[in-house]
Amino acid sequence: MNDKRIILRSLIIAIFLSFFFFTRMQAQIEIVKNGKAISRILVDKTDIIDLKAAKLLQDFAERITGAKLKILPAGSETKQGDILIGRFQFPVKGINIEDIKEDGFVLTTTNGYVRVIGGTGKGSIYGVVTLLDDYFGIHYFAENTYTIHKNKDMLIPDGIERIDNPTFRYRQVATNSQRDPIYKLWHRLESPGEVFVQNLCGMYTPT
Repeated sequence: MNDKRIILRSLIIAIFLSFFFFTRMQAQIEIVKNGKAISRILVDKTDIIDLKAAKLLQDFAERITGAKLKILPAGSETKQGDILIGRFQFPVKGINIEDIKEDGFVLTTTNGYVRVIGGTGKGSIYGVVTLLDDYFGIHYFAENTYTIHKNKDMLIPDGIERIDNPTFRYRQVATNSQRDPIYKLWHRLESPGEVFVQNLCGMYTPT
């Protein structure tokens, strides 16, 4: 009799744990639901890079769903489901700002918030690009050529914890697609004039 009780108890615990972990795996943050914006974007509007990241996310969210996410100043009261872009959020438990290098970023979806935090450079923009590329299937192939999947819902899995730091400081390819500024952001590309001192990036010509 005792053995049967132990087996039954173990079975109940196993079912409960399976349900718990399945629920955690399926948990999502609703950014847009049924064509209605749920999330707001909070950003320091005096930070040019972070604001550009916010507008990029707002733009593509509208292209996907038809809904326009509000962009609010960093000091606004937050609510569950909000998207927080920038270093104004610090301190954030579990995130060390020193771990984010130049053009690097942290992307998390824990505790009901979507957080994109860049280091110096364009990190916050690249964080938004990663969010759109990896989780919403927007792949940029060439100048003004990209995939987009129309949907009235825009949901992202809860529990994402990513940190991304570039291996190379300078990235460039020889393609006319660089005329498209969004393509350049998507592939983290730069032109010599954006990085090097003027006239010091060309080939050396002996006199």
